[in-house]
Amino acid sequence: AILQLERAVQLAPLDPTINFHLGDVYIQIGRKRQAYFQWLRALKLDPDPDLEVKIKDKLQQIDLKRIK
Repeated sequence: AILQLERAVQLAPLDPTINFHLGDVYIQIGRKRQAYFQWLRALKLDPDPDLEVKIKDKLQQIDLKRIK
């Protein structure tokens, strides 16, 4: 799934939903820094209101001091 989502981001870098889901995959495999970046990127891409709430929630859950 990760390779497909990374490719999808390359093909549609301005799609906040794809960036959001890539962040989800990254967090599941322990890549917090990459997850944070993808969620932040998704937020900057003006997502719909429901997705914006989900992104902000995930960003708040990450302890930035513990990101490696």
